[in-house]
Amino acid sequence: MSSPVWFITSLVLLSLLLFQAILLVRTSQTYGVGFHNEIAALKPAIQLTETRFKSAILTFPNGTMYVPDPSLDSKGRLYAGPPSDEIDAAWHDLLYGRYVRFTDEEVLWLNSDSTLPSLTPITTEQTRRINETGYYGGPDMLHSLHCVNSIRKHLDYDHYANRMPMFKPALERLHINHCLEQLRQAILCHGDLTPVTLKPVWNEELGMWILLGETERQHTCRDGHAIAKAWRERATKTGYLRAE
Repeated sequence: MSSPVWFITSLVLLSLLLFQAILLVRTSQTYGVGFHNEIAALKPAIQLTETRFKSAILTFPNGTMYVPDPSLDSKGRLYAGPPSDEIDAAWHDLLYGRYVRFTDEEVLWLNSDSTLPSLTPITTEQTRRINETGYYGGPDMLHSLHCVNSIRKHLDYDHYANRMPMFKPALERLHINHCLEQLRQAILCHGDLTPVTLKPVWNEELGMWILLGETERQHTCRDGHAIAKAWRERATKTGYLRAE
C-alpha cells in the first residue's frame, strides 16, 4: 500500500500546480496586455501612458469660467465647439476605418460565443461602401467615440439634420439614447479611479458660490490614438467600411 505521506505530498503538489496555472491565466490578462475577449490583433498596440486631460474649466478672479487649454488633434483642430468643417474633419480622421473586415480566424473566434447568433456577412450588393463581401466590425473604443461624435452633432441638430437623412427625429432620439447608454456603460466598465477634487469659487455674475470640478490630475491610460492608428493600418490590408 502507498504511504499516506506520499499521497498527501502528491495532493499538495497537485494543488500548488493547479493554483499556479490559475494564477498564470489571471496575471496574463491585464489592462496593460489585454484580455481574452479583446481583439487579438490589437493587443500589440496597447501602450500604457500617463496623461493629464485637457479642456479643464478654470476661473478668472471674478469667478467667470473659461477653458484655456482645449483638446486638439495632431493637426491643431478642435473636437468640440460650434459646427465647422475643421471639427468635422478632426472627427472623420479619428473615426476613419473603424469597421474592418475580419479574417476567417477572427470570425471563428467571434462565432465561438454561444450566447450570441452567428455573424451575418455584409455583401457588395447591399452597400457600395465595401470592396469585398465579408464580416465587418471594430473595437468598442471607436464605437464609443462614434457615440460622442453623434451627441456632438445632436447638440446642433438643425445644422446636421440634412447630412443625416437616415436619422429622422424619432430614430435620432433612439440613436442618442443608445449612445448615452453606451457611454454610461463604457465609463462604468473602465472605472477610472483618478481623483477629481472640488474647488469653491465665488462667481460675481451669478452672485453665488459654485463648486468647480478640478480635472487636471494625471491619468494612467491606454494610448487610444496608438490603438486607432494600428486599426487603420489593419484596415488598409483587409478592407474596411468607408464613411458615408
